[in-house]
Formats: sequence, structure tokens, C-alpha cells
Amino acid sequence: MPDPQTLVRLCLRELKRAGNASDARQAKQFFKAQDNVAFFGIKAPRLKEIEKSLYEKVRGEWSPEDALTFCDLMLRQRELEARSAGLLMLARYQKRFDAGLIDMIEGWLAGDLCNNWATTDVLCSLISAPLAGRHPELLPRLKRWAGMKNLWLRRASLVTMVPLARRGLHLDFAYELADRVMDHPEDLMHKANGWMLREAGKTDPDRLEAFLLKHGPRIPRTTLRYAIEKFLPEKRQKLLEMTRLKDD
Repeated sequence: MPDPQTLVRLCLRELKRAGNASDARQAKQFFKAQDNVAFFGIKAPRLKEIEKSLYEKVRGEWSPEDALTFCDLMLRQRELEARSAGLLMLARYQKRFDAGLIDMIEGWLAGDLCNNWATTDVLCSLISAPLAGRHPELLPRLKRWAGMKNLWLRRASLVTMVPLARRGLHLDFAYELADRVMDHPEDLMHKANGWMLREAGKTDPDRLEAFLLKHGPRIPRTTLRYAIEKFLPEKRQKLLEMTRLKDD
């Protein structure tokens, strides 16, 4: 059975072998130059195949702590696919962790080991959202993240809530969070906030509409457009008009 360090070496070897320069160039188009993200050039289905084949080597043998060590080492690689592979592996064990895992998650985000929207979003959807779902006592931690200087902690506070809001869970907190981050200037925050609001509106569209009308022109237009995507065209147009600045 390979230990975490050995599996990291095996994984990186497989990722390099599977990489495609053309796909790597194409992937870079979805990121800004300052993001400093590197790519092997591997599409998601192939990446999942590689991770699954590696998991089969340790299935039934590794502890959650082994998976955590593997993930931590993979997040320290430059390539986005390597980081994603680490998170995919950790996700297989995430139900076996208690609320204390949030400290490691915060450390990864604060330490810029997830310093792009894609890695942050994978971390949130696979790890922090299920964790917060099982441990609602972690919601105040998300609120604290929303007020921190680190962009990835701030984005993670919202994206962690996306799967929960989609299921109609903790909507009071979701709307409180949306209000709290409304004035942040970054486009990545505007998009994440709109995404969370859109999901919250799936179970209670009237509440979403009321929230949008209440805050009106204060809502960044990107946030608004994301939030209203699931409304009918006529309702979308109405909300765009009713939330516009008076002198627009």
C-alpha cells in the first residue's frame, strides 16, 4: 500500500503523462494573468479517472488522516489539476471528519493554496459545504471569513453556502451573508453572491425577489443578473428595471 507521499509521486507522474498542451492553453483562458495558475491540460472526466485509479490502490487501507496528508501535499503543487485531484481524494473521506477540519480548510485558503476561483469552489463544494451541513455550529466561522482581507476566504464563505441554500437550509444566514458582502468590490465576490442568492431562490423565490427589491440599486449588477437567472424573462426584466439607479 503506498503512503501519501508515494501516492503524490504516482499521481503527479500520471497527471504529467495525461497532460495536453493545447488543453492547458485553452484552460488558461478562464483565468486572469495575475492568477498565476498552471495546468497540465487534463479535462475533468480524465482527471476523475486518474484519481479513481489511485484511490483503488489505497481503498480500505488509508485513514482519513492519510487522505488529509495527501490532499495537503497536492494543494502545494502549482497545477490546478493536481490540487483538484487532492480534493477529490479527500472528498471520499470527508464524512469521517469532525468539525475540526474547518481549521485545515481555513489554513489552505488563508495560505493561498487555493488561490483561484476554481480550486476554491471545488474545496467548498466537496469539503466545506458538506462539513457545514453536518455542523451548523460552523456558520459563524463562515461569517467571519466574509469579513477577512483574503479574497479566497471571502469567496469560500459564499460558495460553501451554495449547496445548503439550494436545499433550503439556513436561508436566514444565507441572506444575512449576502447583505454582509454586498459592498465588496471584487467581481469574483459579486458572482459568488449572485450564485448563492440564485440557489436560495429555488426553494423560496418570493423571498429572493423581496430581498432584491429591498436592496435595489445597492446590489452590483453582476450579482443581480446571476441571482435572477431562474426567474421568467418578464420577471427578470422587471427586477432589472426596479433595482436600477434613478439616474441610470
